[in-house]
Amino acid sequence: MSGDIPKVKITRAVARLLKMIFVSGKLVFFCEAVIVVLCSLLPVMTAFLWQRILERMDRPPAELFVLFLSMAISGGLMLSNGYFREVFDTIFRNTVAGNMQKRVHEKAQRLPMDDYEDAALNDLLTCAGEKFFYGDVLGFIIEGVYAVQVLISIVLTGCLVWGYHPALELPLLGMLAAQVLGIRLNKKRTELDLALVPMKRKQEVYKEYLTKHENIKEIQSLGAHTFFREKWSSALREAMTFEERVSRKIESLRAAEDVLKRLAVIASYLLCVILAERGMVGIGQFGALILLMQQFQNSSSDFVERIQYVHASAVHVQNGIAYFELPEEQRERSLKHSVSEITLEGVSYRYPQAESAAVENISMRLKKNEIVAVVGKNGSGKTTFSKLVSGLLVPTEGNVYFDGIPSSEIENGSLYSGTTAVMQDFVRYCMTVRENIILGDCEKPVSDEAIEKLIRDMRITFVSGKTGITLDTDLGVEYGGMELSGGQWQQLAILRAKYKDADLVILDEPTAALDPLKEAELFSAFQQMCRGRIGVIITHRLSMCSFADTVLFMDKGKILEMGSHRELLARGGAYARVYQRQAEMYKSE
Repeated sequence: MSGDIPKVKITRAVARLLKMIFVSGKLVFFCEAVIVVLCSLLPVMTAFLWQRILERMDRPPAELFVLFLSMAISGGLMLSNGYFREVFDTIFRNTVAGNMQKRVHEKAQRLPMDDYEDAALNDLLTCAGEKFFYGDVLGFIIEGVYAVQVLISIVLTGCLVWGYHPALELPLLGMLAAQVLGIRLNKKRTELDLALVPMKRKQEVYKEYLTKHENIKEIQSLGAHTFFREKWSSALREAMTFEERVSRKIESLRAAEDVLKRLAVIASYLLCVILAERGMVGIGQFGALILLMQQFQNSSSDFVERIQYVHASAVHVQNGIAYFELPEEQRERSLKHSVSEITLEGVSYRYPQAESAAVENISMRLKKNEIVAVVGKNGSGKTTFSKLVSGLLVPTEGNVYFDGIPSSEIENGSLYSGTTAVMQDFVRYCMTVRENIILGDCEKPVSDEAIEKLIRDMRITFVSGKTGITLDTDLGVEYGGMELSGGQWQQLAILRAKYKDADLVILDEPTAALDPLKEAELFSAFQQMCRGRIGVIITHRLSMCSFADTVLFMDKGKILEMGSHRELLARGGAYARVYQRQAEMYKSE
């Protein structure tokens, strides 16, 4: 079990993220760095060219033409920077995102299955998959790159202005102070939005009572329309009063920000005029300074906005890198032959954060050509037992041996290649019927004749010319395909399991959505399916245990009784009592 989520400092997270992006796309990374430097120079270059033009108005037309053309190119590139960067950023995202997502998928295959049972770690896995693919992590990098570009431009502008006259730095500091006030303003806006969420949610609840069709009849019959209308009005007044009070503070900050910005700009222009009148700066320098002041104001505002986004998305970077630092399973042994026996010795398993064990101190053997039925009420540990037997979970105590080799040492690919299962929460794949079946063994050559024979052998009738559902039929309404019933999806999952030639066959509540006749047919097919294999079936219907060689009756993670169906009935214990209750229930129906 991997344990807690790794703690990653933001500096280390960013450094590792940059390394991963560099490895994922060296060429685009290099191009991005070159573009950052060139684009950061454009504002200063444009101002410098404008200065040269104003200083050389008496020069030959050819020289002026070259200067004007150079400035036009520089200014044009600066204006079109956003459009150009958008195109390149799309290329950057597409190149890097695909490679990054591939890393996420590969990492997921190397993690212990325990991680998927831990809520916090499972959230981390989900977050990593979403954020590393056109998500906030790439947004962090893109916005961070823009911020670096703007920062370089700001620093170069400040240095150039200082070179003209140090006093000109004062209005620049005033512009920066206005941006700091803007950060405070944005924080207030965010606080307001967050505070209004529960108030607006309360309004929505009362509005639904008053307007939704399924609620109106009951509200009218209760005569409660006025009651809920007053509730809605009260919630509305509460939200409006709060919003107005906070908005006054926000607007005061906005006014102060605007005043400070304008004062800083006016002061910068006025100072430039004074310096020009006193001959401390020339006409060319004066023109360049006016342009630089404008660019500094725009750049500082842009820089603050991007830094705010970078700061907000930094947590996703930390979580994403924490995902990549989760401990991986180290399994190196492989199964080079078919498994004939699975042995459990003192096996216990406790889920992360759980107070008690889901399975406790189980010892037994599962042999080839035998079927083991596992029964018990919900929460008795049946599904956990099946995951331990298949190797999906590694015991927290004891060992599960595959022909003498502990499951914790067997490489996943080797371990799972000999196992096929239909779990309780099987996946409904939005693909064709054929693809849903061959997923059971993607390495096997596809043969429609073999698939159709399998369908007949398993007595599946919904895939036929009469129903209009063929092997080429797309399934799943999400992508415009046909939707199946719950029982049909379940039959398809069983077909997928049968398609694989495995040593271990596990069915976890495989017939929950089937009618009794179809259930009996599939149990008969399951018996044939387990010939020469180890079979494990999890079921709550004790009447279906008669065909099993061994029945495990579980409760609270322990095996209360074990034996054949007839032996357990003859004992008259807990299994027999539950069986009798179920039999009486079915008779009453």
